[in-house]
Amino acid sequence: MLSRLRSRSPIPPNAATTTTTDALSDAIKSFQDCLDSDQKARLEAIKAVPDAHAVAQFTHQLDQENAKRKSRCVAARISPLLESVQQFAGIVETFVSSNPHIAALVWGSVKLVLQIASNFTTYFDKLSALLMTIGKRCPRFQEYQKLYRDSTDLQKALCDFYSMVVRCCEQAVTVLRRAGYIQLLKAVTSSFSLDFASIMMQIDQSSKEVNETILLTEAKLDTAERQDQRAEREAAERYRLSSMLYRKERERTEADRMAQMQLEKHKIQEATKLEQFCNYNHKIAYWKARTQRHGSTGQWLTQSEDFRRWVTESGSSVFWFTGILGSGKTVMTAFVVEQLSANSSQGTGKLAYFFCQYDNETSLKASTVLRSIIRQLVDQDDQIFTANLVEVNALLDNTNDLTLLVALFSGILESLKSVVVVLDGVDECSNSEMKFLLKALRGLMSRKPSGLKLYLSGDDRITDLIISFLTPSFVVNTHTPEAASDLQELIQQLVTVRREDEDLVTGDPTLYQEIIDVLCSASKGM
Repeated sequence: MLSRLRSRSPIPPNAATTTTTDALSDAIKSFQDCLDSDQKARLEAIKAVPDAHAVAQFTHQLDQENAKRKSRCVAARISPLLESVQQFAGIVETFVSSNPHIAALVWGSVKLVLQIASNFTTYFDKLSALLMTIGKRCPRFQEYQKLYRDSTDLQKALCDFYSMVVRCCEQAVTVLRRAGYIQLLKAVTSSFSLDFASIMMQIDQSSKEVNETILLTEAKLDTAERQDQRAEREAAERYRLSSMLYRKERERTEADRMAQMQLEKHKIQEATKLEQFCNYNHKIAYWKARTQRHGSTGQWLTQSEDFRRWVTESGSSVFWFTGILGSGKTVMTAFVVEQLSANSSQGTGKLAYFFCQYDNETSLKASTVLRSIIRQLVDQDDQIFTANLVEVNALLDNTNDLTLLVALFSGILESLKSVVVVLDGVDECSNSEMKFLLKALRGLMSRKPSGLKLYLSGDDRITDLIISFLTPSFVVNTHTPEAASDLQELIQQLVTVRREDEDLVTGDPTLYQEIIDVLCSASKGM
């Protein structure tokens, strides 16, 4: 959605713009001052704000490096914050013309700190947990994107919030310079929390101020629109009374201004319609699943011959990943999404995913699944929305018309070169919802779109149903030697983590291996 707003011309530099970014500029300068020469050079090398694809690549790279050290997977922990920073930096880049580098430096501060901290396993684990907490405090882009341009109060509140994120990055670098700090962390677990307690309090306060400002700005919106209309009439009257000498130039300027206003209004209407079409946050379940992965677990699936063929072979195909309850299908499917997202070719292929949750009734409806997937595809390509505006409007008036929904999905697929759809937990849906969803997918596949690849995962009790509806070309079960070895490694890592965190303590060190052996033998693939 950020791309829908980037076509706007920047706000002219003025005192208000400068004031809104003061705290952010000061925080960035302070962060730069705390770096050594090598770190400053690395920060300077980060020239631009990344897109969502680059963020996915970066988090995947961090996890791959941590896998070699048998550490916790951190991508899911830090992704909400990174995506929030990327979206904010993008909108700042669009509107703050007085300092074109400020957006890249906001993103660069967070990225550099993660790169530095990743060299210290214990510290990185604690820092990633802190950043996960901050990510939960971040403002939702969907809530402020339509309000940002016209509210200096909101601009300042957001800049103040992200200035505290940069201050946190500064603190993260500063404490690492203390002599023996890593050793202290291992000995005194509370030392880390104490070092960041003050900053976290300020982040909490800034988060509340942003939310309050968003509500206040929304309340003022109707009044502001009426005032704008009156101002336009007055400006038009002054224009009619202006001298003939400048009329042609003013006509051109006025036409440009009106055209720009119409464009902005149109894009805001698009964003509003998409929120009405689907406001389900598909990322929450994905992030949750990613936090449960450790080290290199799950790589056996993406390195399997069947998976590689499914990804690389031309044409449409279905991949069915199955296993017993508790065998790690959801966690591994989250890694599949991470892998596909990091390796996808921007501009050619589209990726959409959905995780059904047994404790979230909304996620178990076929209409929610389909709407979410369509919304994700539209968000990746502005032209899709424009080309299917009539169908989207029809679905806003007929929210329960699943036939229209499938027709829209089919039309979108025909306009795209390559689409990968990942669905997890389809067996969690009721029998009727699951069958409708599978029927819809079968209808899409029957049209033989050249580039549609489906990945589904679920309990092996519905394998026959999946085969009858979709005839998957590839079937992989968690009951394999590779999966068993993967499970043993996971248990080993979990016991090690519990031991390091002192959640598991024994008087006899030899008992740790015995605990691992017992858990492995009793797990039975779960």
